[in-house]
Parts: sequence; C-alpha cells; structure tokens
Amino acid sequence: MNLQLVVAFGILTAVEVLAQSAVPLTSGSGIGGRFPVLARDADVVAYVAMVGASRELFAVATDGTPAVQLTSGVDVRVGHGVLDPSPPLSISDDGNRIAFWNATGVHVLDRQAATDVLVASANLLPMPSIAGDGSRVVYQDVVQGQLEVFVVDSAGAALPVPITTASGPGRRLPHVQGDRVLFQKLVGDHMELFVHDLATSTTSGPLTSGSGGGNRHGRLLPDGSAFVFEAVVGDAQTPMRYAFATGAVTTIAAGTSGSRLAQGDQDGQASYELTGIGPEVWLANPATVQLTSPSRGGHKLPAIDRHGQVVVWQQEVSGAMEVFARRSCWPIVVSHYGSHGTLSIGALQSFARAYRCTQTLGVTTPFSPGSLGAFSFGLPQALPLSGAPGNFLWVSPVAGLFVAANGTGEVAVSFPLSAATFAATLHCQFAVLDAAANSLGVVTSEGFQVQIH
Repeated sequence: MNLQLVVAFGILTAVEVLAQSAVPLTSGSGIGGRFPVLARDADVVAYVAMVGASRELFAVATDGTPAVQLTSGVDVRVGHGVLDPSPPLSISDDGNRIAFWNATGVHVLDRQAATDVLVASANLLPMPSIAGDGSRVVYQDVVQGQLEVFVVDSAGAALPVPITTASGPGRRLPHVQGDRVLFQKLVGDHMELFVHDLATSTTSGPLTSGSGGGNRHGRLLPDGSAFVFEAVVGDAQTPMRYAFATGAVTTIAAGTSGSRLAQGDQDGQASYELTGIGPEVWLANPATVQLTSPSRGGHKLPAIDRHGQVVVWQQEVSGAMEVFARRSCWPIVVSHYGSHGTLSIGALQSFARAYRCTQTLGVTTPFSPGSLGAFSFGLPQALPLSGAPGNFLWVSPVAGLFVAANGTGEVAVSFPLSAATFAATLHCQFAVLDAAANSLGVVTSEGFQVQIH
C-alpha cells in the first residue's frame, strides 16, 4: 500500500493509536467454557453460557452493550469442555450466521432471519466450521469408525457431501475459507495438513511434514492465502504459517514452549496461546506481545478479527470462565452517496481499505503519478459544480488539502484508527484535475460517508 499522508479527521493531524486494556464482556456465565468466536468483519462475539441446566448460545459486542441470548433449550455441546482446544462454534465474517452442534446434530443459526436450521445429524464431535460468507459448513462425522470431513449447504437445502474417506485415527478438525477446506490426517506417526478445493473437488497434500505429536489445529487466514497451525519444534508446540503461493513455512513465534491455537489475520498478525504456569494469550505483530497473565481455568481459545484490531478469549473469573476482549482500535464503516463525475478518459472508482489500525480512503484514476487531486471533508450537500456539468459538491467543505496521485494513480488519504476515537459520522469527497473533461478542468468523486464507531 502506497500511502500519501496521514490525517486525523477533525484536525487533520497525526494522532497516536491508543491500545485498550482487556475488558470483560460477560459475567455470571456459569460452569464450563465460553468458547468465544469472533466475526472477522463485525463487532460480534458468539459464545455459550449456562441457563439453568442447559448450555445456550449468546452473542455480545465489544462496545459494552449487553449480551443477547440466541437459543433456548438447545443444550449446545462443546466436546471435552474447557480442556478441549478445538472451538465447538464458528461464525460467519459478518457475524450473522453461527454454526454449532447439540444432541440432534449440526445447526446453523441465522441471527437476521431468526432461524435455526439442522443441516446434518452428526453429533459426535463434529466441530463445525462455517464459511466466511456463511454459505456452507464443513464438519467431521464418523464413517466406519473413522472421522471424515463433510460439507453441507448452510440453508440445509442439500444433503452433506463427503470430502475425505479412510482417513485413519484421530480428528480431522476441518476449517473452511472460500473454496478451500483445511483438515488434518495421519501421515506416518504425525498429523499433517491437507487442503481440499471445493471448486475442483481435488485434495492436495500433505502440505506439512514432520509436525510431531498432537493436533495441528490448522486455521485458514481470512483471505485464504495462507494458514496457521502448530507443529513440534524441538520439544515445543510452536505456531507456524504456511503460504499457498510459495509453499513456505515460517515460524510465527519462536521459542514459545506450549504455544498453540493460533489464528491469523490478513495483515501479518496472529493471536495464539502460550501454556506455562497457566495459559496466556499472546499477539505476534510480528514482535510478540503478551496480552494476558497466566491464569487457571483451561484453554484461552484466542480469536482475532480480519485486521487484528481486536482479540477475544475466555478467562477464569471467580471460579467461572468469562469472555474478554482487547481492542487496539475501532474500525469505521464507509458508504457512498451521489455519483462520480465523468473523466476525459477512464473512470473514477472509490475504495476504502484498512491495514491493521490504519484506514485509507481514495479513488483510483487513469492518471500518471504526481497528478494533482484534492480531498475535503465537511457537511453533506448536493450542489452542482459550476463549469463542470455532471459534477457535484457532495460535501460542504470545512477543511481540505491537495493530494498527489501515487504510483498506481490512486488519490488517497490515510489516517490512524484508535481505541479512544469518539463516535461520529463524517462526510468527505475527492476531486481530480482533468483539463480535457470540462471547462473548469475538475472532476469530482461521489460522496463518502464515514461512520466512526
């Protein structure tokens, strides 16, 4: 990413990104584990808690709003409880669909439609994983005494389809992202990782070798370009990363005896657990940062969002496990209104992208690097621009600045996101100089509405 400048909305100056301390999201959750799972692109954490004698599914945001109970009387199953390092829940990237299982089988709960669909009858440690877009679920089920991987439509509209056969002893622990399904299978004396392509119905692997004893707990990155897993290095379970493009395996955190359960974001960061005196949560960024102190109560099961802006985990409090979160910054939501003006060649195209705790807004242009553009923010309006037919001032400017196009023709601004950012809705717009487009020589972009959490 080639960034022109750093501006902070309101005063257009750089500010330090403040890290937030760990905060509890739940209380009074009862016995057993919470098994929190975090949506990649939404402020939604799904977890389980006791309601009377039944374990039920809940959802909570990290902004302090109360948790919401999503099921009643379903008695969610969680495998071997707090000692099981495999998450029994899974959540779609938008936080809307949640996969879980109970005595009747694998379910997909749709929060928006308020439906709970039984998609498969498997109820012996199926460990379901739902795709980022919520369209399908993979899980493991017993076939002739062995656990095999199946895929099924989230709507329950079709029968499950097997992906593996004759897999041998142990768990498969499948994870799905896009068309890729990652799973483990015994090779010699070690569990190794394989990938199945749902688009071509082909399986590749093993992609790892000599991984040692225990499970690999492989997890695909949000964009599916790589996966993280644990392997034995020396006598330590060590978090590793495999890149599909190169086949390269790299160490996420070296010398961390007992570390495991890694989850990676798409910006080179990873959360993982380190087990010493008691389990701890760490973040590799790429330097390692300790997020929690050792505590009892079983696995912490840390989860990370798409850009590593928040990490959630479970932790013992007064004899009960509760859900905690540590947020580095609040994301923003960008929408558009109005329309672009017409260039003399090509067309403007808006974009918004985040990298860790930096947000970039801009427009792509067909112009050469150094071509002049402008950025302004203020109040929304719809005022025709005199001398430039078809162009509008969608923002009544409070302030602005000139911006030169970068090496790929982008006219963009970047600004840091902070855990201390105030909630606000802001409006901004870009413009570029194009002498051949109209008599004024200016073409304006559509308006950007920026909602800061």
